[in-house]
Formats: sequence, C-alpha cells, structure tokens
Amino acid sequence: MDTMHVILTTVIGSGAGTAIVSYLFQMRLQRELERHKSLLQRATKLHERRIDVLSFLHGRFRRALITLERISSGSETVSTPGGGRESVADSDLRTTLWSLLKQAYDHFADNELLMPPTLVAQVEKFFAEVNRVQFNFDIAAEFNYPNDDDAKAFWQAASTSVYGDLGYLLRAIEREARTVLQSNL
Repeated sequence: MDTMHVILTTVIGSGAGTAIVSYLFQMRLQRELERHKSLLQRATKLHERRIDVLSFLHGRFRRALITLERISSGSETVSTPGGGRESVADSDLRTTLWSLLKQAYDHFADNELLMPPTLVAQVEKFFAEVNRVQFNFDIAAEFNYPNDDDAKAFWQAASTSVYGDLGYLLRAIEREARTVLQSNL
C-alpha cells in the first residue's frame, strides 16, 4: 500500500501542484494584460486629443493665413455711404483674423502640454510672426496706404512675410504635427 500511496500522492500532488502553478501564472498574466490594456486605452485617448488639438489649430492657422493673404492683396474694397471706397481688410477681414487667432491661441494655451517642445516652439513662432505682420499692416493703414511711401514699405514688409515666412512656418508646423501623430501609430 505504501507504493500505491506514494504513486497516488505523487500523481495527485503533481497535478495539484501543476494546477496551482498554472492558476498563479494565469492570474499574473491576467494582471499584466489588464495593465497593458489600461496603458493602451490611455495612449489612445491622448492620441485622440492630440488629433483634435492639432486639427483645430491647423484649421485656424490655415484660415488665418488665407485671411492675411486677402488683407495683403488690398483688393477687397466696398463702397462707403459717402461714395468713397473702404477696405474690407480694415473691418470684416481684420475681425475675422483676430477671431481666428484668439480661438487658436486659447486652444493652444489650454493644450500646450499635449505637444512636443519643437512643435510648441513653431506654433509660438507662428503667433509672433502673425503679430509682426499685423503690426506692419496697422502702421501702413495709419500712414494712409497706398498714398504714402512709408506706408507702402510697411505694407510690402507685411505682404512679403504673409507670402513667405508664414507659409513656410505653417508647412513646418504641418510636417511636425504629422510626425507627432504618426509616431503614436
């Protein structure tokens, strides 16, 4: 009976031991899977937020650049009640521009931490350049553009930046944003 007892104990003990080890391994594996699932869900939510932020900013920047191009062209005029002409750039387009930029800046300020430092720097540079362009347009308007040579110089500086620097900055932001979005795929 001793031999039978040893065989039964070994078989049952081995089976029970294997079952216990298997159960413990399965529990550990389940915890690891839950942890990884949680991390993936967090990463997915972060990526979705980045997509939303970058899409919003890109749309506002693109429309702001188009608005600046329209202002720069100076061809947007309407008749005034006195029979003269008034530049739309001095009214509706500037209102549209500042609305777009305020929305973009507010969204940027609220979500800056979601972006890498290189993209933050490019966005800040875009805002600074737009402010410089707007300053030059304002000075040109103050000097009675297009009737004054000094005003023409300010207008030309602003126009050159609109069609050069700002377009380049926006393309750089687009490239960096695509890199950021594709790095999480």
